[in-house]
Amino acid sequence: MFIVTGASGFIGRHVVAELASRKLPVFAFCRTGIPDKSFPIAVEKVADYASIPATQDGVLIHLAEPSRLGDFSEDKKILERSRNLQQQLLGKQFGHVVYASSAVVYGTQHTRPRRVGDPTEGKSDYARLKLSGEEITRGAGGTAIRIANTVGQGMSESNVLSHIMRQVDKNGPVRVQRLTPVRDFVNIRDVVRAIVSAAIMRKSGTLNAGTGKGLSVRDVVEAVLKLTVQPDCKIIETDPAPETVSHLVLDIEDTTATLGWRPEYDFSETLQSLMNRTD
Repeated sequence: MFIVTGASGFIGRHVVAELASRKLPVFAFCRTGIPDKSFPIAVEKVADYASIPATQDGVLIHLAEPSRLGDFSEDKKILERSRNLQQQLLGKQFGHVVYASSAVVYGTQHTRPRRVGDPTEGKSDYARLKLSGEEITRGAGGTAIRIANTVGQGMSESNVLSHIMRQVDKNGPVRVQRLTPVRDFVNIRDVVRAIVSAAIMRKSGTLNAGTGKGLSVRDVVEAVLKLTVQPDCKIIETDPAPETVSHLVLDIEDTTATLGWRPEYDFSETLQSLMNRTD
């Protein structure tokens, strides 16, 4: 039995759909935004995920955390609620726990792909939230998966790729804050396969889910413009910064060795499917 929190979210919807397509028993929960009738299974709305009962034969896949946190006072409240939920839910006696962490825990100071054993230098509240969830998960013998920048249908509107694609549709100049940051863009379907594999195999420890390859923001803009045949479109950097490193790519060899998993989609395929709305 698989128990999924955050089932109405970007990753959650895809995870539930994948489990259902494999004919696996899945119970899906969300707090807001219950999917429509086209969703493959019924989703239960709950006021508090901590009320979900633990079962020894159940695998908890915990996806119900904010995708990002700012510096606003309201976000501090969300942060505290998320930490409390980690303590109350992740430590319950499930058969196994899979926790969706983030690549941001590594920080962005290094150009070499980050391995699980590398220092976690992310300084934000969000990074610290993810590290606390990882610690509880590992203490319960579960799997924490550090996920790179995930792209695909249904991705956040605040995603840098979403921001670029919205501008291209308007046939004007493309404005981005900075062109030099490098990130690891991974297809949602590959992320889902990693999560579901970890849930089925019940491997303990921490794993990375990315591609092992980095693209700069400039690379992403140029790829979109090439696909939309706009080679002369102007690219404007609105907030150029001094030459500081902002680089975050994940090493995935441990994940391959542990789960037999590798990403199947490269960025060009992902971008093509997004532009064609076929993913």
